[in-house]
Amino acid sequence: MKTICDKVNLIPIIPKADGLTEAELALHKDIVRQEILQNDIHVFDFKSDNLGETLALYDMDVDSNPGKSKYSRDTKIKDISPFAIICSNAIRTTAENSVEHIREYEWGSLIVEDQTTSDFIYLKAILLGSHLQELKDVTNNVLYENYRADILTEKKIHCDIPNYSYMDEGSRESISNVSTGRSSSSRTLGNLDLNDENAYKIYKEIDEKNKIIEDYQKKIDSLERMLTGPDKSKA
Repeated sequence: MKTICDKVNLIPIIPKADGLTEAELALHKDIVRQEILQNDIHVFDFKSDNLGETLALYDMDVDSNPGKSKYSRDTKIKDISPFAIICSNAIRTTAENSVEHIREYEWGSLIVEDQTTSDFIYLKAILLGSHLQELKDVTNNVLYENYRADILTEKKIHCDIPNYSYMDEGSRESISNVSTGRSSSSRTLGNLDLNDENAYKIYKEIDEKNKIIEDYQKKIDSLERMLTGPDKSKA
């Protein structure tokens, strides 16, 4: 998780939740949350989003039938994570012609979508409904751009550019001629002989890439400020 948390949106889950009691599941969730904090693992930030807004997209209301849910409408999504998941191994059709994903055991079966035994329905509503666009935006505008900037920075070639304040007038004029493309009898920059056409092209390419990197960093900083701004509920 530590390796990939800056490259993808991470939403932690606890699989095989049907093998845990309620007390064991609560303990596992606390342990996972502590491990995430202690190891500085970046997971998807649900901010102050609550469960009611998410389930509304599925025409579900946890308050309309409290016996079917462990949570209320005002429960924060981040307080549910990591999500307790049960995987199905069979499908059945009800009398109302609706499809149920179930897990069969020797003693009976569990419905995966049952809110009392699994958080699957909440995770489904988040991934395919309420937060789908936000997940895409974070991937495209933050994670990818950060990765792109890191790669460009790693490939960036650093030139030993002299400090103008310690240069005599002749040296400054020589550098000025290089930057403006004017010819000079002796053009050098660090270890680059800028009289050489290929070396001069390398210098110009480096300069252009450095400007691109700076522009991308400004965009990334702006997007991060936007994403860490006021909660959507206060917008």
